[in-house]
Amino acid sequence: MINLIPSSQKKSMAYARRNSMILKWVIIMLVAIAGLLVIFGGSLFYIKQDIKAHENSIKSGQKSLSDQNEQKTLERVSEISGRLSLVVDVLSKEVIFSKLLPHIGSLMPEGASLNGLSLSRESAGGIDLTIGATNYIVAAQALANIQASENLLFENADANDIVCDGISNNGPYPCQATIRAVLVKDNPFLLLNQGAGNE
Repeated sequence: MINLIPSSQKKSMAYARRNSMILKWVIIMLVAIAGLLVIFGGSLFYIKQDIKAHENSIKSGQKSLSDQNEQKTLERVSEISGRLSLVVDVLSKEVIFSKLLPHIGSLMPEGASLNGLSLSRESAGGIDLTIGATNYIVAAQALANIQASENLLFENADANDIVCDGISNNGPYPCQATIRAVLVKDNPFLLLNQGAGNE
């Protein structure tokens, strides 16, 4: 088939085809750009909503803490901590008498016996000892043994009185001595020192 169309018209038809092709690509690009803008806008919207949700969560958490009365909880914790300190303080002064009594008994000279022991109300860590003795010299020796620094038990000891009435109301011990002694602060008979001594 012979093409009898003039060359000028041929050129305009070629340009028309190119123009329609370019127009098609421009439309495709505009649609793609519009799609990207929609995705970008949706992402921004989602991020803003997420930020708001987190802010609301933080506010509700703060309100929850406030409702739970955080200050009173801290005061209660402080009070419990103070009580624990008191318990530790009391236990640090608690003496194991079942171990202390044989040790004090070993300090008694021949002719003396430990008749009684009680905690002193007048001094912290103080104990009152009641000792029976055959005579005044034995009672004085018992006091000297308790006062001796090498026993590492008492930081000081004083005789309240030594009475020898000559009549034995206490069996073989006609003399009675009452001694007030103060235990060494870190003596081996404290409850808290038992674990360290056994290791």
